[in-house]
Amino acid sequence: MAIMIDGQYYNSADEAPDLGSLTAVDVDKDNSKIRSYEGLLSDLSKLPHYVETGSTALLYDGNGNTKVYKFNKVMDTWYEL
Repeated sequence: MAIMIDGQYYNSADEAPDLGSLTAVDVDKDNSKIRSYEGLLSDLSKLPHYVETGSTALLYDGNGNTKVYKFNKVMDTWYEL
């Protein structure tokens, strides 16, 4: 049985990524690998690296604070803005 996670299908034998609280809230209409995520700061390490440069993440710390991150594919890193 296939399941869909983050817009991708995974068979039951495949290892699907654990995104924790992260949810893609927007996907670029011209490039589906540029995505915007929202979730908890505690799941920062779960942000996917299969996305493209320009992807963003708005992460909440649970105390009313937010941090914004942007992905750079060349460096394969999410940077805090």
